[in-house]
Amino acid sequence: MLVQARALLKSLESTLQIVHAAGRGAVGAIIIGSSPSADVKVLPKLVPALRTEFPELEFKICCRTSRDELIKALLNHEVDVAFLRAPVNDPAIATTFLLREQFMVVLPATHSLASKESLSLEDLRGLPFLANPPASICPAVVEALQLAGIDSLTHSLSWDTRNISVDLNLIGSGIGFTLCPDYVQQISPPTVAVRPLNLSPVPTIDLVAGYLRENHTHALSFLLSTLRQCFPVCTQASSPSHGDSMLEGVPTLQR
Repeated sequence: MLVQARALLKSLESTLQIVHAAGRGAVGAIIIGSSPSADVKVLPKLVPALRTEFPELEFKICCRTSRDELIKALLNHEVDVAFLRAPVNDPAIATTFLLREQFMVVLPATHSLASKESLSLEDLRGLPFLANPPASICPAVVEALQLAGIDSLTHSLSWDTRNISVDLNLIGSGIGFTLCPDYVQQISPPTVAVRPLNLSPVPTIDLVAGYLRENHTHALSFLLSTLRQCFPVCTQASSPSHGDSMLEGVPTLQR
């Protein structure tokens, strides 16, 4: 109870500081690094809320296609906050949990399996597994896929487009399947089908807001405060984030 009370008081103190800073006009500017999943699930909530809560805050959105690019941009001070896939293991970066996504099977809409409501790994046996990028195929992944009956050594294709639209259209052409976080349901072309993966527990991956621990600007405080309003489950990690994805290390499209 005492710990909860202290946390509440700290949150209230932080909120009052933000309000006072905004009242003084000390708003500033911030550069946001976004990713495909955040483009779909975070920005449509965040941007209107920022304009409503802090209309004087200037912000710029820079889109990147991979976690490595976003981390590099953070460390080089090219962006102030970045929406990243967990885990983020750089000690210079603090993270705030935003949301959790389930992995889905993405396959050609013309494939017979597309008629099923959900798919198991057994269903996918013999269908080419598409990994992006090629370097993500490691021995542990090969073993896991082989145990599931998916021979990634002889049937896996790989490419490095770094563009989810290209990836989805390649799958739609009929060359195989992949695994993606569930945001792809909202951007998939009609040539692909997106189906739940029938596993228990359901494989998931986290999306977090990453920022430099040394960044104590009002602008960042404003943004994090708004994120907490948009995503009430937001929690701050006191140490580098360690994702608990069931498919950690598996070559999936994690953008």
